[in-house]
Amino acid sequence: MNSRSKITNYIEQGCIDKHDIPQALGLAHLSPEPRHWYKFISQLSYWLSAIAFSCAVIFFFAYNWDAMGRFAKLAVVQSLLVLAIGSYCLLPAKSMLGKMLLFTSSLFVGALLALIGQIYQSGADPWTLFALWALLIVPWMLISQLPALYLFWIGLLTLSAGLYVDGIGYSGFVYWVCFVISSFALICWELCSLKYKWLKQAWASRILLAISLLSINNLLAEQVFWSQDASYWRWLVWGLWSLGCFFIYRFKKPDLMVLAALALSFIVVVDMHLVKYVLESAGGMLLITGLTIAMGSFASHWLKTVGRQWNQ
Repeated sequence: MNSRSKITNYIEQGCIDKHDIPQALGLAHLSPEPRHWYKFISQLSYWLSAIAFSCAVIFFFAYNWDAMGRFAKLAVVQSLLVLAIGSYCLLPAKSMLGKMLLFTSSLFVGALLALIGQIYQSGADPWTLFALWALLIVPWMLISQLPALYLFWIGLLTLSAGLYVDGIGYSGFVYWVCFVISSFALICWELCSLKYKWLKQAWASRILLAISLLSINNLLAEQVFWSQDASYWRWLVWGLWSLGCFFIYRFKKPDLMVLAALALSFIVVVDMHLVKYVLESAGGMLLITGLTIAMGSFASHWLKTVGRQWNQ
């Protein structure tokens, strides 16, 4: 049992007087200290600055597009890219500011590719832009050790593959592409996190899992409401993936938020069938509402029980 769980249990059992709770949290280093707030605000400021600066560059070009020549536009983006990379080289390799500059330079690569395509009207398919973007920022991704940049790269890869599949006339497979890439990325992420400590970021794996569940749930909704396909292979994939994630994140790598996402996915799937077969009947809406509330209440109670078991 970790310190947070011990203190929580002591507080719930009344072993610690309510007036002594702040002191107990401070001694156990559970309440934020000034240095923690400083680190959080500093990192937040870095990322907000990077986002604001990237947006400023976009709006600058949008406002001055007609007034600037093609070489001036290219020179501005290339100068910003060189400036970001040069500043990174002058900073400590593992500094947060340096990682932020690498992330910003990765955005500038995409801006430069889009600018070249817009100026010279290459006529290339949209998916090639994102595929080339993902390919060119691989060096930054490998040296950054920044989970956010890895997720951004996975997003570019998914978008490129989805646009390619949609462009060749297989739009029905777009959700399959998202599911396969996000699921494979999640498996690789969890396996690599066993070796590389900087990959042990719960929020990153949760995002990948959320994308995979959202994709497979959309596939199920498509079959329930619109498709004439009566096969069960989509349900089999959803069931096996959900069971596998449940086993891993329930027993091997406990994560209550992942279990909550799996429970939500199950509730959504049940509601799909209720909406299709019960909604039009008398009292159908009332029945669906009652069952949804019941399932949500049961899931909440179960999650609380699991959380208490992990804290013991």
